[in-house]
Amino acid sequence: QQLAYDMKSFGLIARNNQQALADVPRKMDDAILPTLTFNDKVSLPIGGEEFVLTHARGETEDQLWVSVPSRKLVVTADYYQNFLPNAGNGKRRQRYPDQWAKALRDMAALKPERMLPMHGAALADAADIKDRLVAHADILDSITTQVVDGLNAGLRRDQAVERVRLAPALAERDDAREDYVSVKDVARMVAQQYGGWWDDMPSHWNPAPVADEAREVAALAGGARKLVQRARAIVKANPALAAQLADWAWLAAPDDAVVLKGVLDVYGGRIGPDTTTQEALVYREHMIRLKMRIAELARK
Repeated sequence: QQLAYDMKSFGLIARNNQQALADVPRKMDDAILPTLTFNDKVSLPIGGEEFVLTHARGETEDQLWVSVPSRKLVVTADYYQNFLPNAGNGKRRQRYPDQWAKALRDMAALKPERMLPMHGAALADAADIKDRLVAHADILDSITTQVVDGLNAGLRRDQAVERVRLAPALAERDDAREDYVSVKDVARMVAQQYGGWWDDMPSHWNPAPVADEAREVAALAGGARKLVQRARAIVKANPALAAQLADWAWLAAPDDAVVLKGVLDVYGGRIGPDTTTQEALVYREHMIRLKMRIAELARK
């Protein structure tokens, strides 16, 4: 099923992964299909060793991890990543932080003495391995619990996400760095998992087109150039708000090179040393498109 979704959304997959369309398969004949499928768990005897494959939804619906009991070894795939788990990637389909956490706890329960993660060096200290697996499970469970508790208490989705905080003992871990995604990104994925597409804003159930909204806001501000001027003025103090204003200016005047250059400056200022990889990629892709549009307008 996962592969079928990938085939059907080949254009989206290519765009989100910065891949050429020709590199993304569009039908089953173009893909390398598994010769063995299973539910839950399967054991494979290979070379006198038993390899136990366990399925648990995490980054994908079909993700699995491997244990080799005789070696007291686990191969964690992408469940353990040596930084904050990539459970909140906004360019991917639904991910499952709660089930991801359970997989980590199941690995820890085996008391492995060796661990082969897909990110970072191999580990060979049983206490360290247990600490890392359990800590990452605690992180994902904490985020999930806080978001769901907030939603159950009647908070809007954005409020439930904004209030999420990790305990210092978890947040300050070296392997909890917000390198690829942030805690809030993971929280948004949890909110999506437990709720529908609606974000609890009444007008967003049947909203006006975003471009119409942008033109109206720009008119109130005295024009798109005024709007982007304000965005540039506040980008250092409040980069998130500045980017929102810049978006309105861009959508209100997509053919105004002055506006587009201002938007480009705002997004350049939005990227800082603490910006996660995925967030920075989104901004850089937007900046590239802006530069291309500015160049196109200059040729006219």
